[in-house]
Amino acid sequence: MFKKIMASVLCVALVFSLAVFSFSAQEISAEQKKAKEYMTFLECFFTQIHGIEANSYSDEDLGNLITNLYFAYTYGVSEKSLNEYIKEADKLVAESDFNALTLAENLLTDFEKPKNLFYFIYDLSFYTEESSKSYKDAKANLTTLYNDENKDLQKIKQASINVLKTVSQLVPTVEGMRAIIKYNADNMREFFPAIFYSTKANVSIDGLIKTLNDLAVTEENLTIDEFNDKIKDFMMSLGFVYLDKSELGFKVDSLNEYSILPEKEEFYPESYEVFLKAYNKCIAALEAKDYTNLNELLDSFIEAADGLQKYPLYILQEFLYRTQFDLKNEQLYTVESFSIFKSIYDEAVKAVAESQNPADEKFSELNEKLSEAYFSLQMADDFDYWYKYFNMLERFEGLNKDDYIAASWAQLQSALDAYKKLLDDGCTNSEEYENAYMDFETSFQTIEYIPYLNAMQTVLSIKMQYMMYSPAMFYPAQLSALLSAIEDLENAIRVPESDERLTELSGIVDERLADNVFIPVEYAKNIVKFIDFILELMGNNPRMFTAESWEAFQQGYESLKKAIEEAVGFGSDELYAQADDVMSSIMTLEPSPIADAISDLSYYQTLISEEKDSISPELLPEAEAKVKELERSINEDSDEKILEIYAEVSAYMSRYIIPHEITGDVNADNEVSLADAMLTFQNVAGKADLKGSEIDAADIDSNGMIDLSDAMKIFQYVAGKIDIL
Repeated sequence: MFKKIMASVLCVALVFSLAVFSFSAQEISAEQKKAKEYMTFLECFFTQIHGIEANSYSDEDLGNLITNLYFAYTYGVSEKSLNEYIKEADKLVAESDFNALTLAENLLTDFEKPKNLFYFIYDLSFYTEESSKSYKDAKANLTTLYNDENKDLQKIKQASINVLKTVSQLVPTVEGMRAIIKYNADNMREFFPAIFYSTKANVSIDGLIKTLNDLAVTEENLTIDEFNDKIKDFMMSLGFVYLDKSELGFKVDSLNEYSILPEKEEFYPESYEVFLKAYNKCIAALEAKDYTNLNELLDSFIEAADGLQKYPLYILQEFLYRTQFDLKNEQLYTVESFSIFKSIYDEAVKAVAESQNPADEKFSELNEKLSEAYFSLQMADDFDYWYKYFNMLERFEGLNKDDYIAASWAQLQSALDAYKKLLDDGCTNSEEYENAYMDFETSFQTIEYIPYLNAMQTVLSIKMQYMMYSPAMFYPAQLSALLSAIEDLENAIRVPESDERLTELSGIVDERLADNVFIPVEYAKNIVKFIDFILELMGNNPRMFTAESWEAFQQGYESLKKAIEEAVGFGSDELYAQADDVMSSIMTLEPSPIADAISDLSYYQTLISEEKDSISPELLPEAEAKVKELERSINEDSDEKILEIYAEVSAYMSRYIIPHEITGDVNADNEVSLADAMLTFQNVAGKADLKGSEIDAADIDSNGMIDLSDAMKIFQYVAGKIDIL
């Protein structure tokens, strides 16, 4: 899981190659610099070896270590603590198993080219002579070892690691920094192709590109630290941007769901070959950045994925797995219905164990029988109580008794037993069950770790929490006291010291944490940034809200910004309350009568511009005209007139343009009724003319046409003769 998280973070942050220099403009210690280098090295190393037969390391250990290094870089730690982190990092790398020759080849061929999404060097002239010389020497050594006929894999592995370490230590010159920023601005679209994003998202991306371009050519005489500070602000603004995908982008996401391909042996060869061929065509087009026929290729892939045919044996195995919970907990169901289900379940398990032919139709028959028995299970009268108990039991069994203080564990066990006793006694009082459940929840939420684990949890949770904040957000003295207490506790964990000492130090950390509050003016500034982001999401249109609530919000908002400008030093504590009041006021803005019209106008415009290919050609001109009329009305008319036009446009768009969420809901009233059946039948008889989304909703069997069978199925569904459409 951590690798996936890291990949998503790196994909944004490292595209800009910011990993090779510090994010902070403040003075940093030698220890902080070293922590940054090792964090960058670890990220770079594990990104590079991902996918080349790499294993033998714990994602959790890697995640915790990178968190510790980030914390050490951001807030500073002693040399002793940092050396412990570095030893741990070196051990993690040394124990990692990967194809050393593949890594070496990557570093010697592609590493300096921008085809590598995560790390590349651009041009060594961008960096100081001293730092680039270290990289050149390390690479020359790797080249010699790689070209040696008697390749020593262990030496090649270590030499590759050394190359990556020198990359993490590269220091750009001021002009090199400008060149890197400019390169990223020029090539951002390589990583964020416009075709994959909505119109609004592309506006945001273009704005970010402009920000980088402006920074690259600024006439200010900036130092490296000042560049870093501006880039940090840029990265923060990037974090506030939600990049909504286009229809094509969502299709690419469907492809990405198959980054791990399904097991080939579980499917009929014909369907799997069609699927794999379609998948490879899409991947080839994306890698070549050839988007000419990508939409058609993705449609073919999605169709092939939907058409994957699993062998009956594996369909049955999957169903057996999904129903294990029900099998283990027979008290949930009546004796008779469960007996039938278990009998067929056991028969299926035996058949799977004896299986030789995965395509044997007996598995399909068993799956059908098992499905029927499963969906025929009758809930016992006390089903809700038993279901809650089994969930409590599952959570309880997921804990390790040795991790918790004996008295705390006994209290949790007692609460679980008390609930079970109510069941065994046949209690029917719902209030008693609820009280017993709340006792369990309270015990579960407050269960105490043994001092050693509690100390570890305390350290890691604080570090994770503080990763979101800049040191400038806190009073220096209180922050320093907290960091000192954390380091004392961490050193005590490493020894480890006695339970009493660990408990004492954990308590000190908790006290220092309570004292470490935000500086009022910094807190207020961050509230303003967040409010600006919320307003942008809302379209910055005051007409979405009632005049009274908007005026009250604006007064408080402008007053807060003025108070920030006039603040002296850290600002007064009154800024806390003032910022909180403004935050509350934006959350309680009252929508105006035309709020839905304004909001839906934006949705309709996006729908027509981004998904016009999916709209029936004969309907598109009328839809565009209606949306333009609504836009004109919002800009020119009274609220009453706007609502009149909005009702007409909304009805049209819901019925003909917007995909219906419910199959069979032809008239888009959010239910399948006799009216939908009659509309479908009238269309078949030539008495009605279904259009756009109406056709999709009425085409029950998805054969591309509306016929009598579709009408009959809706009739049968309404009459209760069939359960699903």
